[in-house]
Amino acid sequence: MKAACGPDVHMKSILAIGELASMNNVYKASLICMMAGSDFIKTSTGKESVNATLAVGVVMCRYICQYLSTMYLPIYLHILNIF
Repeated sequence: MKAACGPDVHMKSILAIGELASMNNVYKASLICMMAGSDFIKTSTGKESVNATLAVGVVMCRYICQYLSTMYLPIYLHILNIF
């Protein structure tokens, strides 16, 4: 996906957290986004009934760290509406 966008474009992936139903699915969605070349992964913008929670933020951070330690590529996290 990133290759199609070009090297000078930043790719941001927005996860619809309320639709994912489990922390395992949050992990899988985060991993897929990172593997597709996202520079940023972020939680949904508030259109779902359940948005970002602290637990979701922890899961996303954990796997960003894991991905960084194996791939050496920085990924940024943007959490919206956590409170």
